[in-house]
Amino acid sequence: MGPGNGSHSSSGDSPLAQGNPGKGSPKEPDSVAPDPKVLKENETDIKHHVERLAELAQQLKKQVEETDSTKVLSLDMLKKTQEIEKLAHQIATLARG
Repeated sequence: MGPGNGSHSSSGDSPLAQGNPGKGSPKEPDSVAPDPKVLKENETDIKHHVERLAELAQQLKKQVEETDSTKVLSLDMLKKTQEIEKLAHQIATLARG
């Protein structure tokens, strides 16, 4: 009953929490939990991709710090961002099983 327990703020602040169960329910039968065997097989690839992703991110960070991107747009920087994006997608795909 106290002012801190007002239901107006909890329902107004978290519409996603209330809206997701209704929208997520039809999707649940379609989505299947990843097979643990497949995830185990993908674990080596995931680790390799994450290592490469970290390397590229570090290299990109160094290039950004050393380059005045307002005057120069490095083709190498663009290629690195594309490779980072590709690796991130591959990691997500492997993690899903």
